Amino acid sequence: MPHISKRYLKKDDFREIGERFVKTIASISDTTQGRQFLREFFTHTEQIMLSKRLSIIFMLTQGATPYEIENTLKMSPSTVARIENKFEVGKFSTICNYFQSKKRRDKFWSSLETLLQSGLPPRGRGRWKWLFEKSRNPDI
Repeated sequence: MPHISKRYLKKDDFREIGERFVKTIASISDTTQGRQFLREFFTHTEQIMLSKRLSIIFMLTQGATPYEIENTLKMSPSTVARIENKFEVGKFSTICNYFQSKKRRDKFWSSLETLLQSGLPPRGRGRWKWLFEKSRNPDI
């Protein structure tokens, strides 16, 4: 669960920080540099969480049922339902528009299939440890 300081920023300061973050991400044009930036910026847990959320949205755009998503991505029904509820009221329209391109859809499906064929770890503490170790040492 994310931890947010109880000390609040002024609204303008928060908006400025958010704008800087968006501009920084948007300015990265090289895939390798982008990958490295995300690995350095987000923790492994955050990377997985965000990747799974994007996968849920993608699968919903392709007509997958919540049950299929839960089983495929090894996620809890409540998490999938929470994302699905937001999806149904149009909260992810920009992401959905991104996946309108057949090329982007095919590329995302291919990446998702590769991950799923290698097998997601079972639930429980330390379940992603093998993946982190492999990302640090590709020879494993």
